Amino acid sequence: MRELAAAVPCDIHLVHLYSPVREHERLGLDPPVAFEVDPEVVEILSRELRGHVQRALGRTDLPLRIRPSWRSEDDPLAWEAESEDADLLVVGTRQGRTSHALATVRGARVPVACVPRPLVAEQPLPLSPIRSVLVTTDFSPLGNAAVAQAYRLLARGGGDVTLAYVDAGNALTLDPDRSNELETTLLGIVPPSVNAHAIHTRTFVTADPSPGEAIVKAIRRLAPDVVVMASHGRSGIGRALHGSVTEHVVRHSPKPVLVVPVASVVQDP
Repeated sequence: MRELAAAVPCDIHLVHLYSPVREHERLGLDPPVAFEVDPEVVEILSRELRGHVQRALGRTDLPLRIRPSWRSEDDPLAWEAESEDADLLVVGTRQGRTSHALATVRGARVPVACVPRPLVAEQPLPLSPIRSVLVTTDFSPLGNAAVAQAYRLLARGGGDVTLAYVDAGNALTLDPDRSNELETTLLGIVPPSVNAHAIHTRTFVTADPSPGEAIVKAIRRLAPDVVVMASHGRSGIGRALHGSVTEHVVRHSPKPVLVVPVASVVQDP
């Protein structure tokens, strides 16, 4: 979040959803009343979270919304982002078999930046702007539209964009002609308004029957500041995220992943 605020001037709104049962037990209070907000719990959490926010972001003036999360809600964070008319939702994600961030990605109508928990630190980190972005595409309209989002991240300060494509056929290697063809196709989807002097474009193509794992390996090798992906591509607009390439990358990426949904597609930076 600190890197994002440093790179792009923006209004930050913080949301904390808490488990009423867990917090009431932690604080030694009577069991919660279903679908009611306990002002004392909210006050205590606000005090605790303000201290955490000040340590992490160095600020105390950010709006903070705290409310209970009941199991009956499908995607409470996605709803919060939509009700606030947000342009971007930032969530932490666990690198394991389960992650609440994935439910948020499925339900959100705005881009979702998934930050691996190992990158979350208690103490403030030195502010550093985003300078390198890895963006993947499958050459579908949605996959190509995610490319524009990658360039938008560097529109102010410049940097490097790596356009990546994984050939998911049976072959484990690409012959030179096929590799050159894919690289040419990738360069052909660079938005025409991009300032080539400020933003440098590179290509990365590989063959792998497991594209999700191939992308994770590329992230480890290239170490971009941010990864940009579409929520689904060639598999169809109606397909859920579960089981997709994007889900695999969100679960295992060592770097933050910005997931671009259909509703937020922007054609030009």
